[in-house]
Amino acid sequence: MRNVLPSILRICPALLLAMGAAAADVAIDLAQSTVRFAGTSTFHDFTGTAKLVSGALHLDPAAASGSVEADAASMTTADEGRDERMHNFVMDVAAFPRVRFELTGWKPTADGGEATGTWTMKGVGKPVSFPVKLAGGHATCSIPLNIRDWGIRTPRLVFITVGDIVTVDLDLVIAKAP
Repeated sequence: MRNVLPSILRICPALLLAMGAAAADVAIDLAQSTVRFAGTSTFHDFTGTAKLVSGALHLDPAAASGSVEADAASMTTADEGRDERMHNFVMDVAAFPRVRFELTGWKPTADGGEATGTWTMKGVGKPVSFPVKLAGGHATCSIPLNIRDWGIRTPRLVFITVGDIVTVDLDLVIAKAP
């Protein structure tokens, strides 16, 4: 029974929220969670990762709050030249070190919920809404973002042009907050 209890405690917040039950404070395991992003360019698609630096959520249909932040300087695509241009020119990480989602709304659904809030990158905050799946101690979502909406010029290098849409995939390992 002791071995089963931690699993049940990890899953309970997700189950309660999916059923529309009372609010829950959710802690995010920053070390186990992942942030991935993907985009397209003229010659090939690219993928990358970033590190989460903070995160806690209050999933309450009446008063949702909380945030998730990633370190913009940790964004990497496994191509040093591309990463340097992304950090210095595209994202300007010296001036804007964080990418942040601030939760302002939560609507429970059968398999998770609809999150609403403000996505801020490169100093610009814009409203976003996206579905979140809750299962097995994970909150997962895929968020397509048009980088031009945040004042980010479409990166170009000679004949290579990056597409306007970058998709951010979050896999947050969650547990009921202490």
